[in-house]
Amino acid sequence: MADLNNLIQFMIQSAVNEERRTTPQPVSQFKIERKAGTLVKAAQSRATHHREREKSYAGELETAEKTLRENGLTIDVYDSAGVSMGYAGTIASGSMPSATSQFQPRIDPALMDAVKRHKAKMLEHRTFAEGYEKNARAFACGPDVVVTLTAEDIYYYRLEA
Repeated sequence: MADLNNLIQFMIQSAVNEERRTTPQPVSQFKIERKAGTLVKAAQSRATHHREREKSYAGELETAEKTLRENGLTIDVYDSAGVSMGYAGTIASGSMPSATSQFQPRIDPALMDAVKRHKAKMLEHRTFAEGYEKNARAFACGPDVVVTLTAEDIYYYRLEA
């Protein structure tokens, strides 16, 4: 009786496999299997790419911060009545404000946006690199484990045939 059940299960599985083979499959359902050890190099390669991009954006961030410090900050001086007395550069030239004067810093919004943009991109690439490094370490711990990959995974690791 057990042999008959096994034969029936085998026949059903064969029919299902044949149907899968002949029926078009959407990309979202496409799956392949690879050993984890073959994914270590791909994950490390992606991590290296994102570390390089992180360094690049860190350099751009440093330049943007320097530019902001040198050219993007001004201080307006207002007297007690709220009338502008110019900017802080006039103080350096000898005209001193009264004790009740107010100082209002102004930051160039375009330079500040550049700093924020470069910092966000640097952090984004750092996060990606850490994720790839984590996966590479996990794959290296079980190189013979079979992993099922989807089309998104193939793109994520930039795998070739």
